Amino acid sequence: MNSRKITAFSLIGYFFIGAVPITLAPSLPYLIRDFNLSLALAGTVFVARSAGTFLGVAAGGYLSDRLGRKPLMILGCLLQGVFLALVGLSPDFLIITLLFGLIGFATGLVNPVFNALVAEVNQHRRAAALNALHGVYSVGAMLGPIAAGLLLASRFGWRAIFFGGSLLWTVYGLSLFLVAIPRATRPKKQDRDSTIASAGKHVKVLLLLLVLVSYLYNCTATSLVNWINTYLDQVEFPVLLGAGMVSIFYLGLAIGRFACGLLAEKTGYARLILYCALGSLAFYPLAIYTTAPLLIAFGVFASGLCFSGLHPTSMAWANRLFPEKGGTIASMMSIVMTLGAMSVPWLVGYAADRIGFRLSFSLNIALLVVLVFVASSLLAKEKVTA
Repeated sequence: MNSRKITAFSLIGYFFIGAVPITLAPSLPYLIRDFNLSLALAGTVFVARSAGTFLGVAAGGYLSDRLGRKPLMILGCLLQGVFLALVGLSPDFLIITLLFGLIGFATGLVNPVFNALVAEVNQHRRAAALNALHGVYSVGAMLGPIAAGLLLASRFGWRAIFFGGSLLWTVYGLSLFLVAIPRATRPKKQDRDSTIASAGKHVKVLLLLLVLVSYLYNCTATSLVNWINTYLDQVEFPVLLGAGMVSIFYLGLAIGRFACGLLAEKTGYARLILYCALGSLAFYPLAIYTTAPLLIAFGVFASGLCFSGLHPTSMAWANRLFPEKGGTIASMMSIVMTLGAMSVPWLVGYAADRIGFRLSFSLNIALLVVLVFVASSLLAKEKVTA
């Protein structure tokens, strides 16, 4: 098994997972105008995509462990290519919403596979490898809105964005036929008996707290990324500046994830998660409750920087608890993150229609307070174990 080659190819795929879906956010104000949508109705596209992702990841991790990764990856990539092209051709928002549900399902099939594959071939440096994987995702998510903003400012419009995403996934999916991807190792009977359900109480509590970290991270981060363009558009920020805020967020996320990959083993998983949670709570309000562009940009960047280590580190810790269940852990984490992305961002948009974005984002501040409490509990558990 060539672990470097497999890791490199996984990084390319995860770059696309970051770059392509995020382009929906800068496109959304144009969809709202073209189809005359309310914020609540526009937010249903996020719910549909997250619901599809939920179904995809529920099946993806299990199927990758049992049936083989390569067929699943090829199918998921090519389906994304087809459905994105259909979005670009669609004349109706209801059809677009349904298509994004299917796109989410296809993304959900491949997302856990990349995480499980990278964790498996980098067993002695899981935290560094997973932070690098999610760092590359952040680079893609940083560059995606820039490309989208340039297309939106040109004569091509929002449809060209989805045609471009279709091309990327189609080419990548076809290239997978040329790559040797190892099948997941089927655990022996005695290993299958050592399931998560049979783990001790302390381990179960640790796993629950780690899952909560990923859930709370995705609730708050996705709310910011999904709605920052629309919020800034309402206060009449220029298109490129609004799209640039999403890129600024992912610039912070990318820098932070590569840094956390270097620091995780030295600092300790629990302490790193706590530092990230405290920083997120401190800087997140600047992105929403200030009016100066520089302060908003700093709040967005610092939020991304502090969010960076939460999910990859919690996933690395969970994989360390259950090293033989890589696909299942990746799928479980993806499911809870999808539940967060499916519910809280929609609630923010629904509330924003009635009380405005600034008040609706107070929900995320409350969730960040809960995140700090969860991170503190993890540190206490780690000290007791030590």
